[in-house]
Amino acid sequence: MLWSKLGFAALSHIRLFDQQILVASAEDFLIEFFDASGKKTRSVNKAYERLPISAAHKQQITDIWRLGPRTRKYWDAVQSIIKVPNTYPPISIVVCDDNHILVQTYNRREDGTEFFVFDKTGKEVKHLFLPLRYADFLQPYVYTFAAGNLFQLAEKNEEWELIITPLGL
Repeated sequence: MLWSKLGFAALSHIRLFDQQILVASAEDFLIEFFDASGKKTRSVNKAYERLPISAAHKQQITDIWRLGPRTRKYWDAVQSIIKVPNTYPPISIVVCDDNHILVQTYNRREDGTEFFVFDKTGKEVKHLFLPLRYADFLQPYVYTFAAGNLFQLAEKNEEWELIITPLGL
């Protein structure tokens, strides 16, 4: 499906973590660990129910391609082949700190965005919702994790604000 090739964030995620290469699937809640030689050492495979994409969000996703400054010049060439699926991929973003793998999903509610936290072995250690701020309906402002905290730089009243949220790990 073209979604995997041209989707907004559905491409596989690759991260370096604890001298391992992590590859997170664009199709399933699957993270595979590889050593430096490319040998698969283990994987995390989590059952996860995909979230539906509403008609309004489908239109917003299409508008990213149609109106986006980097993509609008290609719109005429790709509009007939872009098909937004009915569900979001299970994994939105994968971020690592020194001791944890943090997986963001597309699930949001009033108290925040869903994250699953895994230790170095791939064992799930926490499920939480973090108060991310978003630049638009889909993309959060830049963030990272370190020292047991979420650090996010977000715009507020035309200035940038550093927000620090403890993870409780």
